[in-house]
Amino acid sequence: MADATDCSGSTITATAYASASLGTIDLVLDFALVCPGGAWIDGMKMTFPAGFAAKVNSWAITGGGNVCSYGTGSGQNCVNLDGTWTGDELLWGDDARTGFGAFESSNTFTVNYTPADASTWDLDIAVDYVIYDDGFITVSIYEYAPNDFGLYNMAGNVNEWVYDIYRPLNFQDVEDLNPIRQSDYLDSEEDYDYQNFNSLVNNSSRVYKGGSWNDGAQWLSPGTRRFMDQDSSSAMVGFRCATHALGTDQ
Repeated sequence: MADATDCSGSTITATAYASASLGTIDLVLDFALVCPGGAWIDGMKMTFPAGFAAKVNSWAITGGGNVCSYGTGSGQNCVNLDGTWTGDELLWGDDARTGFGAFESSNTFTVNYTPADASTWDLDIAVDYVIYDDGFITVSIYEYAPNDFGLYNMAGNVNEWVYDIYRPLNFQDVEDLNPIRQSDYLDSEEDYDYQNFNSLVNNSSRVYKGGSWNDGAQWLSPGTRRFMDQDSSSAMVGFRCATHALGTDQ
């Protein structure tokens, strides 16, 4: 068994048993969920040996762990709880990483199959897996593929500070080409009455954007802005280092 990608402390222990259905085997996969900070898993993908799916008769969640206990009406991500196969990959749930996944605890999954060799049960069977948690901690920069410009984590992982002073009407007050607000021109700090605690907006309010490990999907859009005082910090906000490219343009 390979270690899970995100919740590296989690384990899966697989045990094969003769099934009550004559001539078939129950492959019981006991999943022990270990995630720092919490346990709200959107899904997991199990990858079986080539050709294994053709032998499968049934699959199900057979453990007593909590699954979608709050229900879809609460906003909990409760999709694909019956599991779906793509080739020899079995996906439970999905990879949305919503922060409110259906799989709330350790659990047991059972796959029933008919072995080609009844004497050996086709063992050993190697199963790789990936756990799709909601990212209770940041991940390695290279965990996900870059965008078309070769940049990593432009969305997700941590939000990024940008240089702009925050104003609600930034998009109307600055030009379309390389827009940036460096002052309170056309939108004075005094209009927000920060000194009397009637607003959080002042000339120390800086924009951050990009979404983080703890944000919903709506914050991943580059056009969605939030702000925080430039002297503040958060486990969900970081910054990107940039420099001029050196060398030729070849």
